[in-house]
Amino acid sequence: MAGSSSATVQEYCIRVPKNLQKRYHVMRFNGTLDVDFAKWTQVKMERENNMKEYKGIDEEQPKFGAGSEFGREAREEARRKKLGIIQKKYKPDDQPWILKSYSGTVKKFKGIREGGVSENAAYYVFTHAADGAIEAFPLQEWYKFQPIQRYKALSAEEAEQEFSKRNKHLNYFSLMLRKRLKGDEDAELDEGEETKKSSGKKTK
Repeated sequence: MAGSSSATVQEYCIRVPKNLQKRYHVMRFNGTLDVDFAKWTQVKMERENNMKEYKGIDEEQPKFGAGSEFGREAREEARRKKLGIIQKKYKPDDQPWILKSYSGTVKKFKGIREGGVSENAAYYVFTHAADGAIEAFPLQEWYKFQPIQRYKALSAEEAEQEFSKRNKHLNYFSLMLRKRLKGDEDAELDEGEETKKSSGKKTK
């Protein structure tokens, strides 16, 4: 057609490396947290050590010496085989991430792996290589990071102790009510009327 300008088309070569030496993951933060990576001066990431929770209470029992039980491990293994229980091995790479960011104040986040994100779709990270081509790296896992709670939960004894103190806390509204009732009594006394008191209760 006359007068139509020829559109310039630029082609890029996308290369997917076969031998991946690095694994790429996605870190996802909630928008309400206002996470700004530019303000971070130092970042430390490590896997959470859940070995104690994984082993459970039974594994903490002594194997030898005082308090141990002869043949307990063999009997437990035989019981598992009989019931068809296959015990999974502890994998450190499957544990959540613990992230510490330093920007004036230290903030701690816990990254939990999200399942089902890459089941029906494949996601890639595109980077420019030195020879001008584009390298595509597949994303392996998606992690959702949430701030770790700084406060400590009360135990049953501490909660009961705090619950017993609930009546000792001052209530502003009850103080105002008492003051108002006391003011009404003083006004009645000034007028020369007697207030009736029965069993220690004040009449309005």
